[in-house]
Amino acid sequence: MEHYVKIENNKIWTEINEAKNGKYVILCNGGPGCCDYLLPVSRMIEDKYNVIRFEQRGCGRSDKNGNYTLEENISDLEHIRQYYGIEKWIVGGHSWGANLALLYTIAHPDYTESLLYISGNGVQRNREWSIEYHNNRDKYGEVMAEMAYPGNDEVNKAGN
Repeated sequence: MEHYVKIENNKIWTEINEAKNGKYVILCNGGPGCCDYLLPVSRMIEDKYNVIRFEQRGCGRSDKNGNYTLEENISDLEHIRQYYGIEKWIVGGHSWGANLALLYTIAHPDYTESLLYISGNGVQRNREWSIEYHNNRDKYGEVMAEMAYPGNDEVNKAGN
């Protein structure tokens, strides 16, 4: 079910798939600047968890207002948690979204049950994975996630 979370003069698009078991997971997509592409990940776990996906400020169906700081993204996550009335949740993300999930967890440990960190790039300094990734991408190709909406370069620049 889709909901728009109103934060001051902004609307953030969210979608929740409720499994009715009480545990919640929020999934943060990468980019920054990409629309939501984590439906396939949601489908893997939505029979066991209430899964919330969202589109970051400036992306996809969320409002574009020019204020795309990391602090705003963390604050938006907290507003989403409050909107759904969640006491504690699992915060997860992919790529840049994994970094956002990590930083939210650091800022709000009392509201975070655990962290799901999928292919983020901010925890380690070992860059050998990048060489291996590019070699395999060149050799085997890469299936990119389908994007329903174009990326927002302004969000990407602010986030990076």
